[in-house]
Amino acid sequence: MQSPDELVIDGKQYRVGKMTPLEQFHVSRRLLPILRPIAEMLRVDATKIEDPLAMFMAAGEELSKLPDESANYVIARCMFCVHRMQGERAWARIARPGGETGFVMAFDDIQMPQMMQLVFAVLQENLGNFFGALPSTSQGGASPQALS
Repeated sequence: MQSPDELVIDGKQYRVGKMTPLEQFHVSRRLLPILRPIAEMLRVDATKIEDPLAMFMAAGEELSKLPDESANYVIARCMFCVHRMQGERAWARIARPGGETGFVMAFDDIQMPQMMQLVFAVLQENLGNFFGALPSTSQGGASPQALS
């Protein structure tokens, strides 16, 4: 049975963990410049994302404004929270600190679409309550333009 903090991507089972409150603060602080598009993405159930690349592209313009250092920080913190099932009962971290970007992936088969789906799942798990307080355009709330 799959727990709520687990998801399957391309036949691989992942478990999303928690960030410390301080990490949550620093991640959300770095995401503030692109808060509205990220908030909309976090309203989608990460386990039901059929096309993670399309989801990523939907916020592409705003994501492109995020400095590389901030993007790497956010992605690294998210990747450090994720484990992947190895064998029948062992969980392995998918990333470790290091490299030019601040993290090194442990699995070569994780590409950008899978990585971004995992990032969204971690953000949803760790910051969903914070971002969930914003009005939703899909639930009759104010549009992102109206919030400007």
